[in-house]
Amino acid sequence: MTSQTHLVLAIDDDPNILELVGAIVRHKKFDFAKAGTEASALARAHERLPQLVFMDINLPDTNGFDLCQKMRDKVAGFDAPVIFLSASRSADDVKKAMAMGGTDYMVKPFTPDAIMARLDKWLGDGA
Repeated sequence: MTSQTHLVLAIDDDPNILELVGAIVRHKKFDFAKAGTEASALARAHERLPQLVFMDINLPDTNGFDLCQKMRDKVAGFDAPVIFLSASRSADDVKKAMAMGGTDYMVKPFTPDAIMARLDKWLGDGA
C-alpha cells in the first residue's frame, strides 16, 4: 500500500488562480484539489481532508470567512492551515480572516514564490 501525499485544496472562482496554485502544488509533488463554490469545497473536504487550504474571500455563493468557519465546524477532523487569498489589503479583512479560523493571508496578485513559501512553511518538501 502506498502512502498518500499531502492534499492541498484551493478554493477560488478564478480559474487562472486555480491553475497557478495547482501547477505549483503539483510541482512540489503534493496532491491537488480545487473548488469554486461552497458546496464543492465542502464536498472535496469531506471526500479527503486537505492538509492545507488556499481560500479566496470572494466566492459566488458565500464568502471565504464564513466558509472557513463552516469547514472548521462541520468537516470532521479538519484542522488544516487556511491561507486566505484576497485583493484587499484592509487590516479589518486580515483581522476578520484570522478571527474566522484563518492561518495566513496573501494579497492578490501574488507570486509563485509566495505560494511556494507557504507550501514549504506548512507542508515541507513534499513526497
